[in-house]
Amino acid sequence: MEQVKGAFTVRFLRIGDDVYITRDIYRMDNGVRKGAALFQAVDATSGALSVDWTDENQQPICEFKAVSAKGYPVTISEATFSYDGSLLVFATTGEDGWREASNGKFKMKQEYGHIFFKIIANIASKTQVSNKQISYSLTYISNGMINSYVGSMDIVIQQAGSDSHFAVITTPRIVLDEANPTTNLSLQAAYGVKNITIGQDGYTAQWIKDKVVMDGEVGASIDVHRDDVHGASMYVAKLLLNGEPVAQDGQHISDVADEYQVRVNRFNDFVNEKTNGQFEFFLMKNNVTLTTENDRWIWNIYNGLGVVTKSGTGKDVTITAEDCKNSPIGGSSYYADANYVGTVTII
Repeated sequence: MEQVKGAFTVRFLRIGDDVYITRDIYRMDNGVRKGAALFQAVDATSGALSVDWTDENQQPICEFKAVSAKGYPVTISEATFSYDGSLLVFATTGEDGWREASNGKFKMKQEYGHIFFKIIANIASKTQVSNKQISYSLTYISNGMINSYVGSMDIVIQQAGSDSHFAVITTPRIVLDEANPTTNLSLQAAYGVKNITIGQDGYTAQWIKDKVVMDGEVGASIDVHRDDVHGASMYVAKLLLNGEPVAQDGQHISDVADEYQVRVNRFNDFVNEKTNGQFEFFLMKNNVTLTTENDRWIWNIYNGLGVVTKSGTGKDVTITAEDCKNSPIGGSSYYADANYVGTVTII
């Protein structure tokens, strides 16, 4: 018997249709694609930052791609972005296709049916010490039909001086296929404004795959290959100080080139404090839907920190606001996107 998994994200805002939108966050460091995070820590007294986004090698790039569940070609034809509630206006032309926003903080380009959004200025400062939100609307064409996808992403800003740690998994890509068979997961961590070097000063990491601790993996990064995920897997990294966890993060990795693919019907593709998300898993083989028995399915819901908030069996899954709640170590609770992973046994 073989098990196949699929991993998906439910937004804590209304989005959705039948096409899967993926978002990779990375940076180009002297021409090399490396993982990045939408995170800055700032010292509110001096203005010192944990990372300088005016440095081209450190600027985060968000790449949006659309994937059809049934294998149809999908192209993202248009995109609009808003920052902190205000619509961004981009220049009509730019160098290498990059068009700069009128506020000088962002650039955007469209290429190969993908949308690229780059941060080119520091967001955190002595006077900007709270999180900022980027909202977006993507228009795509699939199988001759035009539809749209609405979502958001947070720029996390942590004020230095607070007695708190922060950890985030960065990766150059979350979707693997035949052309991109491997990726690297790196744990980026900070204490206040100071970046942490894992392996020094008592800091180590613990890596967990699908709720199982990965023996021997205590360093800052791991490599993930297509053979490791069997459709999809959920990875969690815990930041340890003298053996005790002080922060953690989670990230799912999917392989869209597997013969078998786990997908979902999205009856309600958003969650808020009054409305639940409703989904139904199904299995495909070479883009053909297969019939599966309900008792062959198990699923887990992970919050934004990679903590399992609910588990169950069967094809149907309901996600509530409580499932999207995050309670970081030493920090205040908040709501954010959640990930859900479905696993089916193939007999």
